[in-house]
This record gives sequence, structure tokens and C-alpha cells, in this order.
Amino acid sequence: MTDQADLLHSLETHFLGSLTQKIGDFMAAGGTQVQLVPLEEEQPLQNQQIFMEYQEMIEKEICSFAAEKGIQEEEIISLCKPSEFEEGQYCALTCIEYLLAMTEYASFMQLVSDHRDCQQWEYGDELGGLEEDEE
Repeated sequence: MTDQADLLHSLETHFLGSLTQKIGDFMAAGGTQVQLVPLEEEQPLQNQQIFMEYQEMIEKEICSFAAEKGIQEEEIISLCKPSEFEEGQYCALTCIEYLLAMTEYASFMQLVSDHRDCQQWEYGDELGGLEEDEE
């Protein structure tokens, strides 16, 4: 079995490459169609469809990465163990957030929300928000 820390480092490098751009493009297109409804309320079917599209996109990347490294996809998915996050050991890795969003609907919805917040922060003036004081 591949050492977990080495695997996470390789996965992080992979995710920070072209995959981050793919996820950004996905969120800019499909993520804007997600309705941010409290999780305890009934979820729109369109949200589930977009979640499944996200899962498919990430799964293809995981399969490609796993084949390149000669490991099983399950080994990569197992990196999303909640116990690791409670210890704080890997919570700063972007790849963990993307993997969690693939495996848990609530994490996916949080990723969509975070992406929207970042877009608003980056483009606040263009979107009519985050106005600066003019003195």
C-alpha cells in the first residue's frame, strides 16, 4: 500500500493542476444552477442531478490518477475518513475538500456555497456587491 502522506501529496498536486480549473469551470456553469436550500428542507431534484455530474467528473479523475499510481480507487476514497479531519492532520488539503464533496451531498453543497462566496469576493464590484468607501 502506498504511504498515505505520499499519496495525499501526489493527489494534492494532481488536484491543484488542471483539475482545479475543471472544478472552477464546473462550478461556474453547473454550480450556479444549484439552489442553496437548507439541508433539512426538501432538496430540488436539479441539485441532485448537478451533484451526480460532479461525482462523475471527480470519479473520472480519481480513476485516471489511480491508474497512473497503480492503486485502487477505493484507496483514494478512503482518505476521506472523518477521523483524519478531527485530528487536523490533512484538513488543509484542497483535494480532501473536493473528495468529500464527491462523497457527501452536504459537503458538495458547502463547496458550491464556498465557490459562490469566493466569486462574489473576487468579482464583488462587477456583481454589485462589496462596495468600497469613496472618500
